[in-house]
Amino acid sequence: MTEENVQEILALAISAHRDGNFQEAEKYYTSILNAQPNHADANHNMGVLAVQFNKVKLSLPFFRRALDANDNVLQFWHSYLDALVKEGDRDLGLKVLAEAKKRGLRSEIYCYYKFRKVHSFPFPGRCSSNCKKFLRIC
Repeated sequence: MTEENVQEILALAISAHRDGNFQEAEKYYTSILNAQPNHADANHNMGVLAVQFNKVKLSLPFFRRALDANDNVLQFWHSYLDALVKEGDRDLGLKVLAEAKKRGLRSEIYCYYKFRKVHSFPFPGRCSSNCKKFLRIC
């Protein structure tokens, strides 16, 4: 499969995913991963599909491979950390947080996930005074 073919199939997969044709999207992502097992976007989007179907544990290896392939994409960190929070894997979550911080993940994002993990805090639309204090000291 050429890189051009991969990009065409990825576009079809993303379109199917956005349109709610999840089986079709999975088929396309899988075909990419069969040819290029470390394809960052296909791995990430397979993880997203798994989370959408409440198969969070299944999403984790996909998110990890996406990060291993390209750790410069902030969304990959968000997705992986969110899945770890949902899965309740505190130990791995803290290791990934340390890795994220070491690799330059923006400090406010790092702090949000650390606060969320420690305090089971939902995504702050409005940050409470405790959250603001915590974010200031991170």
